[in-house]
Amino acid sequence: MRPGLFRDRIDIERTSEAAGDPLPDFTGRDLYQDVPCDITLVVGSETFRGRGIEALASHVVELQYLPDISPTMRLRVRHGTFAGSILNVRAVRPLDMDRGRVRKLVLDCSEVVV
Repeated sequence: MRPGLFRDRIDIERTSEAAGDPLPDFTGRDLYQDVPCDITLVVGSETFRGRGIEALASHVVELQYLPDISPTMRLRVRHGTFAGSILNVRAVRPLDMDRGRVRKLVLDCSEVVV
């Protein structure tokens, strides 16, 4: 790994909702805090939602392997280019395999800009 590759910092939040709740609740404790990562903006679009326009942006987040990360979680960006953003995790993919061991993860995320 090259030094200085992960310049962004995120908190990984898990939902603390009860089964059957219609909206996710992220008021509980963070699963991981101050995780170094690299965030890349991949695509952006706008869609009509009722009488307004909703902006959508998709990001790819690369980080060292951490267990228990799932697509029901979200990321709060603490430091870096996208500081203050909240990203919803859509997919979790292993990136770097070393003799059957996962070294890095890639998270496909979406940000809803209001």
